[in-house]
Amino acid sequence: MTLTPCQISNFGLSGVMNDSEVRELLQKLPPIHVANPPLHSISYVDKVYYTQPGHRRFPPELVWGECNIVSEQRVGVVTLFRQQEQGNNDVYDFEFTIYHEIGHTVFELILGSNQKIEWYSLCGEEIARWNPAGGNPLEHFCDSYAHYMVSNEMEKRSFSSEYEFMKKYVFNIGGIQ
Repeated sequence: MTLTPCQISNFGLSGVMNDSEVRELLQKLPPIHVANPPLHSISYVDKVYYTQPGHRRFPPELVWGECNIVSEQRVGVVTLFRQQEQGNNDVYDFEFTIYHEIGHTVFELILGSNQKIEWYSLCGEEIARWNPAGGNPLEHFCDSYAHYMVSNEMEKRSFSSEYEFMKKYVFNIGGIQ
């Protein structure tokens, strides 16, 4: 089966990475994570974006990226935004954000229901000790997904339960670990 790669656009505007570098970054992932479908596109918008009024976070916070799931087509559309008023942070933050947003598509469209149940069970134990995502199991998954990709082995040991879940269920597709 031939997989169609997702569309990548406008990263040259970021001043951090260009479209080719993003494509190289995505090649580190299992092909099914970045094929179209489930990941339709990933693009950069050179503007600062804040959470909207009425969002669960108040006061409004700067948003580095978002993933919208188009349910009728069962695809994810990832958008990254400028990270600061004056520009973007470093490559690490940019890569982490790309992986985090792709994590939303993986969770919503690739992970099976039994795997999600196991993740929620794991989160009940783990979020109590590691809580940068505000206690939200989906955000915790996406942070763990990104950490799996950008962290060194020493850092991975600090979130061993999440790492083992990622290794067993998320990145063990087609022998990729």
